[in-house]
Amino acid sequence: MIAVTKDFFKKNVFSLLYVSIYQGGKNMHLEKPVTVKTYEALHKRIYFDQKQKKIYYAFRMGYEGEWEFGQILEEKDIPHALVYDSELENGITTQLDFVVITSHRIYLLDIKNHSGIYHYEKGDFFKNGEKSNNPLTQLNRAYDVLDILLRRKNIKLPIEKKVIFINPTFTLYGNEPDFPIILRSQLDDYLAKIKLQASEINDYHHKIAAYIESCKVNRTHIDTKISYTYESMAKGIWCDNCHSDKMQDRHKYFSCMNCQQFELKSDIVTKSAREFYLLFPNEKLTSSKLRDWCGNRVSRKLTGKVLTKNQCK
Repeated sequence: MIAVTKDFFKKNVFSLLYVSIYQGGKNMHLEKPVTVKTYEALHKRIYFDQKQKKIYYAFRMGYEGEWEFGQILEEKDIPHALVYDSELENGITTQLDFVVITSHRIYLLDIKNHSGIYHYEKGDFFKNGEKSNNPLTQLNRAYDVLDILLRRKNIKLPIEKKVIFINPTFTLYGNEPDFPIILRSQLDDYLAKIKLQASEINDYHHKIAAYIESCKVNRTHIDTKISYTYESMAKGIWCDNCHSDKMQDRHKYFSCMNCQQFELKSDIVTKSAREFYLLFPNEKLTSSKLRDWCGNRVSRKLTGKVLTKNQCK
């Protein structure tokens, strides 16, 4: 684990890339992308208009679909190295959801959590008669960038690209057999086929994952184009599970009155500090300000202890 230092708050915690050598172990962890974290932090503390809500929910639904796929992949017990949610540049910028490196092949998997009925006609996707973003265009761009980066290091494992529509309520009319598309009803069979072909991985596959990691664009914060100030924001603490602000003081813990989840106060303060640096990366955070940021729900002694601990490690 990385030590949670002040520098960690500002830089490492918001990494867009998660890498693990995964050979059927447990507890896969997918770090939330910085975009999702930023919109979540803002949504709790300021008013969102309808356009902002739509953007926020789209990002959140996207992450929930990726998280669900991660759980399914874990359950299948496939030997692989995993690179999650990396942004790469090679003349163009592209986003890679999952790069699954097995013994014999690299799988580039773009996860979509769309719902409802879509139509594919003459190279375009439509929903309710309106043109939608073409996920195949995004997939092909990601493939091209990844292929160039791997060729640069003479990595010759073949790449297989797929768009996976994880939501069982998604329907696509006009889908063709040669499209690199996997529907939720096809996912179990697809992963079973990958497992059947895969054998144990070794250091070579680990090095491929590490190389892809080294190519990432590391963003510690994003510009949402939303105007806000510290003074205009709601102060307080929220449940990490359901985002409710109905948190009851339980000595060293807070309990959520909505979902009954318990969380250590020190952990909540640590997360609050992360959110502050996410939204105000160039501002100084003191124990008094952190206490105010938490809605004065915790003691200055605790906020000082959290900051001191993380500065000294």
